[in-house]
Amino acid sequence: LIPNPSFENTNTSGGPVSWNKGGYGTNTRIFSYPVVGNNSAKAGKVSISNYSNGDAKWYFNDVSVKSGQKYQFSDYYLSDVPSIIDVRYKMTDGTYKYIDIAFLNTSSTYQKATTQITIPPNVISLTIFHLIKTNGSLTVDNFSLNEITSTTTPPSLTNMVSNGDFETVNTNGLPLEWNKGGFGTN
Repeated sequence: LIPNPSFENTNTSGGPVSWNKGGYGTNTRIFSYPVVGNNSAKAGKVSISNYSNGDAKWYFNDVSVKSGQKYQFSDYYLSDVPSIIDVRYKMTDGTYKYIDIAFLNTSSTYQKATTQITIPPNVISLTIFHLIKTNGSLTVDNFSLNEITSTTTPPSLTNMVSNGDFETVNTNGLPLEWNKGGFGTN
């Protein structure tokens, strides 16, 4: 659903088509484009210095979504500081709702971040911020936002852990398919 998801198309002012620079607070934000991407020539980078508060991020233009529908989001990132993925929902009354959906560690090589979201009621569109909130830098590339349907492969995620919720009890009183473990002097 995301236009220009890999930052490859440049607009007449030299920035990536359908992308915006964002941030707030007391900090110095530097946006760099283009930078070397994940197996591509272009990506977006943001750096923060003199941080007191706020954040900085590249974000795509809002895309229409359906309330109640599940979507899978992913991107590739490099970061020398922890980063956050935050969804900004535009509500039917014109207001916005912000929800953090992933907290990511630093990575000196491109890593894929993937998460799923279910759209709440009264949402008409969204954008997703992959942001930093401290001195450091974050490079992002290859964004994806896809509706999950019954024909999506795989149609759903299957929990491969038997009795993952500990609800089934064995005859010995322990959770079925689980073992106790440990080692050391304790």
